[in-house]
Amino acid sequence: MKKQVTLFAGVALATLAVTQTPILAAQTSDYKSTGTVTFQPSKDTTNPVDPTNPDPDKPVKPTNPDGTDPQAPQAGPLSIDFASSIDFGIQKITSKTENYQGSAQQYTTFDGKKTTGPDYVQMTDNRGSFAGWTLSVKQNGQFKGQNSNAVLDGAEVTFGNANHLGMTTASTNATDITALKSFTLDPLSGNAINIMSGAAVKNAGDTNETGGTHLMRFGNETDIVSTEVNADGSKRGDTDKAVTLMVPGKTDKMADKYATEFEWILSDMPTIVK
Repeated sequence: MKKQVTLFAGVALATLAVTQTPILAAQTSDYKSTGTVTFQPSKDTTNPVDPTNPDPDKPVKPTNPDGTDPQAPQAGPLSIDFASSIDFGIQKITSKTENYQGSAQQYTTFDGKKTTGPDYVQMTDNRGSFAGWTLSVKQNGQFKGQNSNAVLDGAEVTFGNANHLGMTTASTNATDITALKSFTLDPLSGNAINIMSGAAVKNAGDTNETGGTHLMRFGNETDIVSTEVNADGSKRGDTDKAVTLMVPGKTDKMADKYATEFEWILSDMPTIVK
């Protein structure tokens, strides 16, 4: 019996010695790699976007009121991409002061649907400097007869219900953008009106909301009217209540088609627009 007990104790001690052997900690290794990307100013053109649902990934194809193609977008990095041309219809000669609605913007959507929306101007800043910019417009002379020497003295074009929309921010009121809500052009002064401006960053190396594509839209979907009729009884198509031409009743009106030119100007100098 003593031998059996002694043998059992020896086995137990051997087992205990094995279980008390220390376990070595797992070794780890640490290594770091990098990821980089470099951006530079883009000289590409930026296509016009939908004025009611602007999305640079879904550009649209605008047309002029007469169905012709507009001027092509300017090349970047600081560019005017598009500005609406406006027709004020065929109107009756009258001695009363009248306000005529401008044509709505015609365009074909990204998915091929022909539609209309508010008139608008679009610009892009792809410089990557956030140095600021100012968008201006002027009217190069009064409406003049195309087949006569007649001039619409005192006539004024007003762009109302203006809204800024930026593509690089979810806000429609970027704090770094100042813009007019409405303005009336002076065709005789030759002066441009600053209508929208992006501020320069205060500190080099900072960014703000002035980069990328921006548009100023005149009116919204509720300003689009489809009931306007020309003096000859034909339908005008959709019009935009936010863009109007005022012609004084005392102005002499020749039976003729009148035209003027709107010049949109984008400079690299920021201003405060009020």
